[in-house]
Amino acid sequence: MRSFGLSIVLLVFGWIAKGQDGIKEYSIVVTKPEAEYTIDVQGTMDPENVEIDIENLGDQPVVNPRMTVNGAYDWYDVKSMVKEITRGCETDEEKALAIWSWVHWKRFQREAHDDSSLNPVRGLNGYGYGICGHTSAWLKCLFTAADLKARVWEITGHTVSEAFYNGAWHMLDGNVKVFYLDRDNRTIASLATLEQDKWLINQIISKRT
Repeated sequence: MRSFGLSIVLLVFGWIAKGQDGIKEYSIVVTKPEAEYTIDVQGTMDPENVEIDIENLGDQPVVNPRMTVNGAYDWYDVKSMVKEITRGCETDEEKALAIWSWVHWKRFQREAHDDSSLNPVRGLNGYGYGICGHTSAWLKCLFTAADLKARVWEITGHTVSEAFYNGAWHMLDGNVKVFYLDRDNRTIASLATLEQDKWLINQIISKRT
């Protein structure tokens, strides 16, 4: 947990132990412009960590607090999200595929009517759901934050995204969770290639008999 600002604050952290009475507490007085500290909640099984509540009991505001869990979930902005997602990636292709995979496993299908959910920070920290338009917007934003060129295409009844790496565009659909390989059976095809060569799509679609 990090707190920013020149205020002196008191933070109280509590975690409820399932099956036990009462709430365990931890408190600290923050006297520096930036403070960072770790809270050990003794794992998830004994006791089971049900929730963590954070409360400022001081008379000054905490500015831009951030929380991470076991070195992950630092989703404060798109740069911190991409840093976590692409950790260990060495090439632009690895970054693009890591972002695509991360997004499609972190979302579920449901319409979101608030336009703010198009932002991946708001969408994935708060909502956790969206349809193809939201997913493509998240991917484009995260690709761009990873220094990859990206774009979004509106096609018939659907929205998809593309990332540019290895000198070409590649269609990565985070909503349907699919991409299509080119004729070399290795390169992820672009939307333009798929439009010209429908066989690339048809070959992997199971036909009902």
